[in-house]
Amino acid sequence: MAEDDQVTCAKCAKDSNLLDLPGWKRFKRLAKREKNFVRMLRQAFKAKQKNAIQCKSGIRIPRNFREAVELDKENGNAIWQDALKKEIDQTKAHTTFTDLGKGTRIPKGHQKIYVHVVWDCKFDLRRKARLVATGNLTPPSSDNAYSGIVSLEGVRTVMFLSELNGLQLCACDIGNAYLEAKTREKLCIIAGAEFGELDGHTLAMFKACYGAMTSGNRFAIAWAAGPCTTALAAIACSCQSCFHC
Repeated sequence: MAEDDQVTCAKCAKDSNLLDLPGWKRFKRLAKREKNFVRMLRQAFKAKQKNAIQCKSGIRIPRNFREAVELDKENGNAIWQDALKKEIDQTKAHTTFTDLGKGTRIPKGHQKIYVHVVWDCKFDLRRKARLVATGNLTPPSSDNAYSGIVSLEGVRTVMFLSELNGLQLCACDIGNAYLEAKTREKLCIIAGAEFGELDGHTLAMFKACYGAMTSGNRFAIAWAAGPCTTALAAIACSCQSCFHC
């Protein structure tokens, strides 16, 4: 057993304080590398989890653009590619990036990051593609990187007050909400095949792209000073800053 499973024997010897006894000393070197083995196991688990096939509602979810194209070919349609085209078209409509040209160097003062596509299938089987930036590559910013979110208690309070005062309660969804705000981060990407004709172009980020470090806070500021809240003369609630009344 000592020859077939040395790692288990080393762990057992360390846990039982046997490393200084004859016959167990051979495992001292392995016992000192316990942290390395744990780290290797975690890395292997993450790699396996990342590369595993994912399904949702019986629909296989692609892991990258190439796999999305392959799935469309197998299914004889272009559902995933249409979802990606819709996302790219929305980024263009919001002027999320400024095209600096193909093969252009990263401007001075800007940092190069990457973007990837997060794929999903909604409850009604609609396909969704979301372009996300790797904000973890950017250094800490002096700006507040976070924005508050509405609590469940706050939603219940609003519903209670609207019912108590006979007010009509309405709800809406803002598509690509973050792209409504401008970013102050100086970031650039090199467009990939997902961008179609912009493949290989250097793009400077102009809007608060999903995944960027300060995008949440930039949207919160833009929304608080936006046309809706300004037209209604709404002010932030003292107990729930996400609510405006």
